[in-house]
Amino acid sequence: MAINFLNTVDLNKNSLDNARIQNLGADPLASSSSIGQIYYSTTAQALKVYNEILPATVPKTYEWVEVGGGVESLIADNTNTTYVDLTPTTASTGAVTITADLNAQDDTAAAATRFLSKGNTWAVPVDTNTQETYTLPVSAGTAVAGYTVADIDLTAAGATTGIKSKVTFAGKDSNIAITETANNNGIVKIALTTDVTIDDNLSLGGEISQTGAGLENKFVSPLNMTSTKITSLADPTAAQDAATKAYVDNLVEGGLTFKDGFNATSGEVDDGSGNDLYTDIDIAVGDYYVATTAGNFYGNTAIPLTVGDSVICKADAVAGASDENDWVIVQGDEGVVDLTSGNGAVSTGNAITSNASARGSVTIQSFAYGGAALVGHVPSSGTDTTFLRGDGSWAVPVDTGAIGKKVSLNSTLSYVSVADSGGVRTFSIDVSSASVFGSVSANVAKYTKCEVITAAGETVYADIARTASNLNIAFVGTPADGAYEVLLTYVG
Repeated sequence: MAINFLNTVDLNKNSLDNARIQNLGADPLASSSSIGQIYYSTTAQALKVYNEILPATVPKTYEWVEVGGGVESLIADNTNTTYVDLTPTTASTGAVTITADLNAQDDTAAAATRFLSKGNTWAVPVDTNTQETYTLPVSAGTAVAGYTVADIDLTAAGATTGIKSKVTFAGKDSNIAITETANNNGIVKIALTTDVTIDDNLSLGGEISQTGAGLENKFVSPLNMTSTKITSLADPTAAQDAATKAYVDNLVEGGLTFKDGFNATSGEVDDGSGNDLYTDIDIAVGDYYVATTAGNFYGNTAIPLTVGDSVICKADAVAGASDENDWVIVQGDEGVVDLTSGNGAVSTGNAITSNASARGSVTIQSFAYGGAALVGHVPSSGTDTTFLRGDGSWAVPVDTGAIGKKVSLNSTLSYVSVADSGGVRTFSIDVSSASVFGSVSANVAKYTKCEVITAAGETVYADIARTASNLNIAFVGTPADGAYEVLLTYVG
């Protein structure tokens, strides 16, 4: 029994390898035929297709015809044989031979100089050469408003005379200058004007060099340096003049100067000198130190510094004369000093909750998941056979009845049988057997999905039919026991 496809099979541009067209000894009946259907006729030894008979009839009629073949009929129409005569020299059907005969009338001209004329005669073409000569003199040119011009004239001599055509060179005023030396062998000179006006973009592959001194270059749109430098710039003198880096650096006063890290408890700096910031070092506005060891700044418990806090000097002082008021504290005691965590019993809705303190010493509480929106960590008491439910409790999952089984198509198994008929071998699996799914309800085969695979695990397609308790898997040919396996899933 053939596999029954109930819809179009789309191979998505993949090849159909080792395919075999259906073999029949006679044309199928019209009632079981469809236009475009094909089969291989074992009687005619030819591929046949079901076509509409043309010219079309009402109602339409159809027939099975062979695909391809030789010439069935050929008619040569010799109604008009003025130039070429086509006459079949053999039969007009099957293998046909046609001879073409060019019947143009001969003339007396030599063969190498003859040409076929429209009148179907051989003739010599008429020489229409006027023997004219031409020169290309240069002239002052025809005036064009806004341009300087010069012409090159195509001038004829011989059967006809005068200017036949001309080319005008035009240079736009303030852009291109055109000059000429007139008459034959003249010269047209093209050059830039002394002052050049460029109406659109100018792109250069080299450098721009200005030789005239005391001049000023003016721009009416932004100057984009595309991330390159302006070098050799003079110091500015006016408010809107550009300034060099050196000029700006020389104007910066009171900027921050990083000095070192220090121990906030003892004041000792980290350079290894043993000097104490609090008593041994002169300080100046902009001095910048970072605490690398936590402690109270200048011993003041009201100003505790943690690692990473910064201090910036805002008033000059000599060694031993400074105090905490000479400094600006950056992020003093703003970070978390220590963090304590603990586990709560049931979530309040927040998985992690902190105490009232948001800085310094902070304690956070993690709560167990309490179901629904009461998020939290996984609660204790679970086992390797339980699962966490949506209400926050642990439970053993309920068997929904969906079970699977791999079965070898081997008739030596007690629940597998085999039968051959008409070149088709059918393996029958009794899926109601306790050896397959155990104890299951009625109609087990109807609710069992079946996939056929080879020993290598490749999915193949056989004809699968179901009874109340049996799966029948049919193959063309006689595959051996164990050549295929089926993957069964019961979803009843």
